[in-house]
Amino acid sequence: MVKRNNSIYNKNLITTEIIKKAKEGDKYCRELIINAYYPLCISLIRKYHNIYSHTDEDLLQHCNLSILNAIYKFRLDGCFPLYIKKTLSNNLALLCKKNPSDNAPVSLNSYAKDCDCEIIDLIPDDNILIEDLFIQEFSENTILSAIEYLDFEEKRLCKFLISTDLKCPLKRYSEIYNIPYHKCRYTKKKINLKLKNILNNLSK
Repeated sequence: MVKRNNSIYNKNLITTEIIKKAKEGDKYCRELIINAYYPLCISLIRKYHNIYSHTDEDLLQHCNLSILNAIYKFRLDGCFPLYIKKTLSNNLALLCKKNPSDNAPVSLNSYAKDCDCEIIDLIPDDNILIEDLFIQEFSENTILSAIEYLDFEEKRLCKFLISTDLKCPLKRYSEIYNIPYHKCRYTKKKINLKLKNILNNLSK
């Protein structure tokens, strides 16, 4: 696993002003942001590194480039931490899809190494994801208001998926609340569609 000199990185110290300067090309501010999200990068690399034919250093570099690209695309009225997390997760998952660890055919319903969930659940859906709702189009307050329109089970699952850093969160949710896994997957898809409709109505 990639190691770095003993330092403390706190993403909560990344202010809007730092992000703005980074977007304008300030190298120091860009480095501050990359350092602040180093722990998140390492956490995601641990989740995905056995799936790819890449070294951890390769994946860290991929994460850093993804962060730099995200800085330029980010809108200042959005939620930066969630945008970065979504960007990193999606980019690593897409890299996984394009670069399996060996040349043998791999079923998306096979179980990922070091993670007792199916590979398909590590790859973002083509349709809108719960996590995607937190970026760009809507403010965090608007999204939280929309979540309140969900029923109890939908609301609980939605908040769990948004807030957790656990590997294979849907699988973990299924185990924690003793709900069949296939039902959790169905509920997540239903939430995605429901929230999209609610948010569209709230924005009118």
